Formats: sequence, C-alpha cells, structure tokens
Amino acid sequence: PTIEPDDLNLNIEQTLRVEQVDLNQMPTDSSVKSKIRGEEVQKLSELLLKAKGNITEAARLSGIPRTTLFHRLRKYHII
Repeated sequence: PTIEPDDLNLNIEQTLRVEQVDLNQMPTDSSVKSKIRGEEVQKLSELLLKAKGNITEAARLSGIPRTTLFHRLRKYHII
C-alpha cells in the first residue's frame, strides 16, 4: 500500500504558512520591478561610497564578481 499525505495528518498550508492573498491588493508587476530597481540603485550607490569609488573594493565587500558589479553600475548609470 501507498502512504498518502492524509495518512500523515499533514496540513501543508499550515506547515508552509500559506496565507490567503487578495490579488486585488497586490502591487502591479511594474511597481514591484520599480521598487526593486530603486532599492538596488540605493544599495549599489551606498556600496560604492563605502568603497570610496573603488569598484574592485566594492565587489570584494559585496561578495559579487567585479564584472557583475561593474555591469550593474553601468546599467543604472551610476558610473
């Protein structure tokens, strides 16, 4: 015989803490993207200031490759 989830008395919604979401209250895709971009620009700017403009040092501090950081800085016209 096969063991089914009901046999284990698991409540997946409770286990995963799934909540009911009102889709009408969810932000639009573009506003989410805009907020993420804004936060990334702010963090990148702060990181570059902390590294005194040194991209290599900023990459080291952030733990991401220098080339990736450079491309992100260019993407948002920070440099």
